[in-house]
Amino acid sequence: MNTNNKDTVAVAMAVIMVISGIFLSVASFFLNHYTIHESILGYVGEALAFAGCIFGAHMYLKTKFSEMRADMESKIASLTQKQSENEKD
Repeated sequence: MNTNNKDTVAVAMAVIMVISGIFLSVASFFLNHYTIHESILGYVGEALAFAGCIFGAHMYLKTKFSEMRADMESKIASLTQKQSENEKD
């Protein structure tokens, strides 16, 4: 499984967890005479924490890798420019 598929699966799982949390809380509210049981609230909290971790880690890693790539490209460009200037001299 390549990195793109892993990211897709992780984001899909996070979305499924959020949707299941919303569905369970709405269903519990209407089926239990307008109250939500504390176990459902615990599940919703865990689902939101899981989704937040997945989205946060995904965005953090994506940003850091983009910064690292841009930094490496600028260093390579400056080194090749210096090398070409030295060869002209």
